[in-house]
Amino acid sequence: RQRQMCIRDSYRPGAWRPVLELELAEVKTASWPLQAAGAYVVEEDLLRAWVKLLDAVMRWGFVKESEYGERQKQLLGVLAVLRAEEALRSAGRLRRYFPPDALERHAGMLLSPARPEGVSYTYGERLRAHREAGDQVAAMVERLASRPATRRAVALTWDFLADPPSADPPCLLVVQGDLSGGVYSQLAYFRSHDAFGAWPLNAYALLRLMLEVKLGLEARLGREVKLGNLVIFSASLHVYEHDWGRAQRVVEENLGEALAAFVRDDKGDFLVRVEGGRIVLELRDPSGALAFSAEGGSAREVLSRLNLSPLMPSHAAY
Repeated sequence: RQRQMCIRDSYRPGAWRPVLELELAEVKTASWPLQAAGAYVVEEDLLRAWVKLLDAVMRWGFVKESEYGERQKQLLGVLAVLRAEEALRSAGRLRRYFPPDALERHAGMLLSPARPEGVSYTYGERLRAHREAGDQVAAMVERLASRPATRRAVALTWDFLADPPSADPPCLLVVQGDLSGGVYSQLAYFRSHDAFGAWPLNAYALLRLMLEVKLGLEARLGREVKLGNLVIFSASLHVYEHDWGRAQRVVEENLGEALAAFVRDDKGDFLVRVEGGRIVLELRDPSGALAFSAEGGSAREVLSRLNLSPLMPSHAAY
């Protein structure tokens, strides 16, 4: 009864109160909140590879200061694999974003031992006329030709006398060659790699170096040598703040095309079919030969027998 009286006494027909409206804004991040590591791009087109790498840095890069007094977005441990022959043929597409002579000029500074006046060093000088190792490219060709199984065809750009105290030491540190099955592949390690301003130029120059080594091997061996993969490992792949806007525009203009292109993986193809109510999975090499097969009553059972990590994140198999 007391509750009824309280309700009756409090009843005020026509009374109103303003409705309080709260606007909840979604929290958005301008940069990745921690230093991420690991990205893997396989491409046969230089422009598409560049766009995919820029997208990765701009999306997952950690914002930090640099030693040049400017912020950067950085992604650690990035691996790019380029099909060398196709990538060389695609190089002209980069001229949309670089001056016409930039590619050849940069390649020349990696291929030639000559050092322009006023320049402290070039990659070409370090590879072709190193003060301790001499012409390392010629040594690579000779070692690969005489011992195709070697893992010691290595050239270093580091100068232990000049570089430790230098304010501008080489970014490219190591080039290694491999000759397998009559195919020459090349690996390059960068301690620091400017994804926007330098990566495409460096990649083209290294492709040109591959072509020079291939010709040297053919002359030495007396038979054809094919170009394989150029593998570029960037320990720190980054975009400086003054390039953030331009890098994002390059991504926006080209990412759709880059993602739509199908690039076949050297690690083969997966074929999936159903037989007698069971899932059958086959891995076949590029020639079509069977390399691995598994079957099971569920996708989970089949995938439990296959390590997808060397190919892609395992959750891509959902």
